[in-house]
Amino acid sequence: MKYALKCSPFDNYILIRIEGTWTPENGQDIINDIYNLTVKHNSLPLLLDILDMESDPSVMTDYDDVQGFVDTGFRFIDHIAVLDNIIHKDNNDFFENAAYNRGITIRFFYSGKEEALKWLLSRGKSL
Repeated sequence: MKYALKCSPFDNYILIRIEGTWTPENGQDIINDIYNLTVKHNSLPLLLDILDMESDPSVMTDYDDVQGFVDTGFRFIDHIAVLDNIIHKDNNDFFENAAYNRGITIRFFYSGKEEALKWLLSRGKSL
């Protein structure tokens, strides 16, 4: 159940890499750590890289995690792009919709950092 976050701030976005395991037991701790790093860096647009993270997503844990993002204050972060493995796409589609319905704009990407950054940074210009 260990995890580590590595934060790399840039001029116009923050990259946070998560390694280790995301479980129902530590999910809220990870969400809190992500939020604290984001706020520390002026709430810039956020790119999460979870490619090296282990998890066993389910609809119930995804719903709980979305609620954790809401409770922590992520509605005040403009938008979030996430790099993940394509094997999680079905769960991620649910997560995106549930987050959107709760006021959080999050989008998952599977083909690389460039596409995610293009979306992330273009949204910042239109807001």
